[in-house]
Amino acid sequence: MSGYNNQGYSFYNALQVRYEKRFATGLTATASYSWSKLIGGLGYLNGGDPTPERVISSADRTHRLAVTWIYALPFGRGKHWVNSTPVLSTVIGGWQLMGVFTKQSGPPLGFGNAIVTCPLNQIPLSGSQRTIGEWFNTACFNRTSSQQLANNLINLSSLFTGIRGDGIRQVDLSILKNTRLREGINLEIRGEAYNVFNTPMFGAPNTSSPTSSAFGTVTTQFSTARTIQLAAKFIF
Repeated sequence: MSGYNNQGYSFYNALQVRYEKRFATGLTATASYSWSKLIGGLGYLNGGDPTPERVISSADRTHRLAVTWIYALPFGRGKHWVNSTPVLSTVIGGWQLMGVFTKQSGPPLGFGNAIVTCPLNQIPLSGSQRTIGEWFNTACFNRTSSQQLANNLINLSSLFTGIRGDGIRQVDLSILKNTRLREGINLEIRGEAYNVFNTPMFGAPNTSSPTSSAFGTVTTQFSTARTIQLAAKFIF
């Protein structure tokens, strides 16, 4: 037998800041930052609970910073440098450099029906201590097979806002040139590089089985390797 009810809920609060600056040199930069929290009650911690568990959402990302910039190089017709030689001006003029830097918090982690043996603030490890072999302090958990919980009411939260997986740290760059070949016909040349510094971003660690030797380890990554692509197109 199954049924439906309308007890689920979620709500989102955020502080959002955006700053844009245009420089006389042809550079435009924009920085956007959000500090947010997404909380929901969309599932039951125990089957017999009267109301859904109120907990941080798995989609919550506390901090997100995005910085973008566009720089029109000062060469060619109408620019400060090399603007009097038509052929050279056409070749080296019209170039734009663009970039995006993104940094974002990772997803909150949970540990199921585990036995925690230390204060929750001791579970996260600092950046200098954290490795893919031990993403969080596994010593804070009872890992003895014979002592694991089975038929009990769960009172450990399913997710924790202060214990998180890896986030996003990525720089993307591109270069673009528009050249007017004749009236109504333009050539666009573009080069793009994603994840320029080839920064690895890891998937969530193993949190489901404290008795496993893989508990606390990271075995996947969600980032893609540095990708470079070139393109050209006629616009008419």
